[in-house]
Amino acid sequence: MVELSWFVYAIFAAISYGIFLSLYKMPSSKNQSKFLISFIQHIVGLIISLVFFFNHIYPVSKEGLLLSLTIAVLFVSLSLSQMYTLKYINTSSLFPITTTGSLVLAVLGGLFLFGERISLVNFLGIFLVIAIIFGFIYQGKKIKYSAQILFIISALISISAVIKIFQKFIADSISIPTFLIYEHLFASLLLIPLVFLFHKKDLKQALTKRSFITGSFVGLFGFLGFYTLLTALSKGPLTLISPIQSTYILVTAIVSAILYKEKLTKRTILLILLAVLSIFLIKFNF
Repeated sequence: MVELSWFVYAIFAAISYGIFLSLYKMPSSKNQSKFLISFIQHIVGLIISLVFFFNHIYPVSKEGLLLSLTIAVLFVSLSLSQMYTLKYINTSSLFPITTTGSLVLAVLGGLFLFGERISLVNFLGIFLVIAIIFGFIYQGKKIKYSAQILFIISALISISAVIKIFQKFIADSISIPTFLIYEHLFASLLLIPLVFLFHKKDLKQALTKRSFITGSFVGLFGFLGFYTLLTALSKGPLTLISPIQSTYILVTAIVSAILYKEKLTKRTILLILLAVLSIFLIKFNF
């Protein structure tokens, strides 16, 4: 049996994760419940994790469970906020902003919390990110989005950065398969009261066939994206895999242009390509 290289897994990770995030616009685009879709997403992720990693349910440490719960809370908050924000901003703008912005915060967090070093090239990447974010939020001399949307985007960047920092502790506290099982389990349990809270009177109407299909695909591609990324990282160098995986923001933009007829202008494409370049500069150790 031919063993796939880390490069192939990294490409699959970028494609899967790009499709996964593009589907986050479905709730606002097709008038579907973001709470139900998020719940179904994690149920599907839990089922797939149990099918492939059932032997990893036990043993698990208290630290591992706490870490899984913490990231589950952060991820649920992040995904619901992203689905809400995509009602007011294109996917081709939101994810390049939040991906690059959160990476900068995570790098700065590593600098102050863990004493990590930053090279001159990394600094150039950080300054490029700042320019890219301004390029996305400004139209001429005016800001394109309301203060509320800018606040939510800032919150998304912060939450994403915290998740990236917490991910540093996963390998030391819990195995990846075990983490996947319990993260999806805790996220599902957290979403149950939210589903009933926001759909007291219309749960049957909200739980449509389309919502179930959307949630299932979100869960499937989310699992594939994360699993193939971890497999790539187990086989190849982080400094090369991260820039390849970051091209998911381009995949997200292309898929969203097909699904939702979002316009991809030359300016947007250029900013997305610069975002990929900035991630390469920040992540690569020269």
